[in-house]
Amino acid sequence: MSPQTFLVASLPQSQIEVGGEGGEEALKRLRQTFTRVNATWSPATTEESYEIVRRRLFKNVEPDAFPHRDNVVRQFAKLYREDPDAFPTGCAEEDYRRKLEKAYPIHRSCLSSSITAGVRWSGFSGPGGCCA
Repeated sequence: MSPQTFLVASLPQSQIEVGGEGGEEALKRLRQTFTRVNATWSPATTEESYEIVRRRLFKNVEPDAFPHRDNVVRQFAKLYREDPDAFPTGCAEEDYRRKLEKAYPIHRSCLSSSITAGVRWSGFSGPGGCCA
């Protein structure tokens, strides 16, 4: 390994993920290796989860499609501003408009529902669960 190399690994946390005897043996060896070079890990934040799911499901928006994206986001923002009582608190705020833009081409509320469902599914975690 060179000093320019970075390795990220995620070890199974449940028996379902480990599998059978071969999985147990592999996990034993991996734990020995990774406990020696362990680095602190923290789970993805809610905002990072949206980005993870969007990237797994969709290609990046090409620059020539930015005007279309911006128009869609602008129309949603206008709708939320014009009738704020019909939508959840915060939808009419500029911060939510930016979040819609980052989530495009899927609406942020769809991502939120998928991520929440993924957390509830046995054997899955957060953003990974909703893309499985």
